[in-house]
Amino acid sequence: MVKDNLVPWFWTRLREYAERPCLLMESRSFSYGDLMARVADLGAALEEHTPPGAVVALRSDFSLDGIAALLAMAQHGRIAVPVVTRKAAEFEARLKVAAVSHVWDLQAAGEEPDWRVIETPGAVHPWVRDLGEKGAPGLILFSSGSSGEPKAMLHDLGALL
Repeated sequence: MVKDNLVPWFWTRLREYAERPCLLMESRSFSYGDLMARVADLGAALEEHTPPGAVVALRSDFSLDGIAALLAMAQHGRIAVPVVTRKAAEFEARLKVAAVSHVWDLQAAGEEPDWRVIETPGAVHPWVRDLGEKGAPGLILFSSGSSGEPKAMLHDLGALL
């Protein structure tokens, strides 16, 4: 079941702009309608593969699918952890710091997403747990800071929007 966690004006605006272009990628133009359709498709995949409140690492580029996946996670109350590095050690370090429970790999447009459930290493931070229990969307971003080690920053995505 979809609990729309994004502010209503956001989806209203996307519907109003359905025919307008929103993304140009490799000489192909995508409309806001295309984006909304992909959010719906990927939202169905989220419902199938992850529970509400799950901390989901997203491995993707900045394609239509990558943008749609972030919006689908917000709409469906998942905590999104976008990870853009392709270096295995950096990727695994971010999974550990964010206590990720699922990895969603959208490496190439047109391919089926690859899902991986992983053991959550250690305790989940209480703020992450609170967002998950409320079904609120979250966003975890990283900063390396002065030590060079990844530091996670949690945002309540519904409140940001």
